[in-house]
Amino acid sequence: MRTAPARSPSSIRMTALWSSAGAALETLLIAARRFGHRAAVDVTPDPLAEDPLARISLEPAARVSTGDEELFRAIPNGHTGRQPFEDRDLPDELTERLLADTHEDAVWLHLASGADRIAITELIAEGDRT
Repeated sequence: MRTAPARSPSSIRMTALWSSAGAALETLLIAARRFGHRAAVDVTPDPLAEDPLARISLEPAARVSTGDEELFRAIPNGHTGRQPFEDRDLPDELTERLLADTHEDAVWLHLASGADRIAITELIAEGDRT
């Protein structure tokens, strides 16, 4: 995955780029597992470097799980929405499961609340204005 040099790592464009690249990478990881591969991901530590955002190599894997098959079939139905799905917090057991699942794919998940949620909302509003 490559990107053109960015103006600033905190710019709204850079934030959108990393979010888009992360979503594309997750889709690739799901597809790789579905077709019996394990993906090794090396993320570039410097977001402003002209190097690729990430290097991905595929290796054969032993088995495909039912969950991998379900996720793969869901890819064409994915979409992004900025509105809340429900006006309630996620159950603790679900957030624990989500956090545990991210470790399997060497990705991170930040569950935003409080000041973080406000900051994200402001970034989205800034992006909508530009």
